[in-house]
Amino acid sequence: MAGSSRSSSRTPSRQRGVSAAARGAAASQGALRAQVSAATNLTAGIRFPEQAALSPAERMYQEARERLRPVSPRAPGPVGPSPAEREYRDARQGLRPVSPRVPQPVGPSPAEREFQQARQNLRPAVPKLRPDLPEMIAQHGPDGRTYYFRPGDVYAMPLRNNGRTLGTVFPVDRHDEHADRRWARQLNPGSQVQSIHPTTDQVVGVFPTKLNGRLHQAVYASAHADPHEFAVNIPLTSGVRLPPGAVTHVLADGTRTTTIGVNGATYAKIVASNDYFQQAARGMPNAPLVLLSCEAAAPGGNAAASFTQHLPGLGTRPVVAGTHSVVLDHDNTGAHLGVDHPGYFVQTNPNGRFR
Repeated sequence: MAGSSRSSSRTPSRQRGVSAAARGAAASQGALRAQVSAATNLTAGIRFPEQAALSPAERMYQEARERLRPVSPRAPGPVGPSPAEREYRDARQGLRPVSPRVPQPVGPSPAEREFQQARQNLRPAVPKLRPDLPEMIAQHGPDGRTYYFRPGDVYAMPLRNNGRTLGTVFPVDRHDEHADRRWARQLNPGSQVQSIHPTTDQVVGVFPTKLNGRLHQAVYASAHADPHEFAVNIPLTSGVRLPPGAVTHVLADGTRTTTIGVNGATYAKIVASNDYFQQAARGMPNAPLVLLSCEAAAPGGNAAASFTQHLPGLGTRPVVAGTHSVVLDHDNTGAHLGVDHPGYFVQTNPNGRFR
């Protein structure tokens, strides 16, 4: 059994050797054919299938297709407008353009005009007074109280002549609101500076002064005064309790005010901040400034002198004030400026020049 086993194990080895030799010879022949084919560019031994013949129907289809000529595509022609469209177009061309209608301005109604006029006459509301603000002025009133106000809070009205603003008046009662403005309206080139008898109000004489003939071209600041201070009215804020005996006024516009006295320096701030005075000063830069205040330049007093010293932007504009009571007089020739005899008008700034 052992010998049979060895004999059977040798037989497959001989068969594998023959097969390898055969495969090597075949590979050599294949390589040789490939070299010959590459060198001669021949395809010997390769067979290609022949093309199948066309059927009668296919030949008929190809012949008919070859006889056909290509047909160019038909381009669509323009389509004209219809008769209705032509009629509409002709009618539209005949129309003229219509300009848009401009609306006419509509004026305010009587009620609106009345409201606008009333609104223009309103003065700005007085804000809550604060003494800690630097622009505030502290001043003692006749009732002993200390009042704090701004220069623009002082009640004032314009003085005008023929549409020109000549200055301002600081009324303390309703008489001042009318008398000073009526006097300013009547000034003319014939207005003169007069000396008035203090008891009879008769004209004693006419002062030979450069103000004669130019009173209608002067700048004015009108306020009650004495040798030491000027009187102005300031509005009372709501809720202020005045002590017994305090003087108050209700002005023409319904404003409740109280009168206080201010020195010349404070009065200069009030006048300088007044819009009416500024209008007059800008309109007449070289005109003299006349203080319509009684006794402002009285000997021993300093009201007018302090005012002149502290008024900003004065330059060389002359300032004139009366030594005694100042009289706003008028007759059939116009308005005149007077001072009680033996008083006179004095220029408070020697460097001022009449031009």
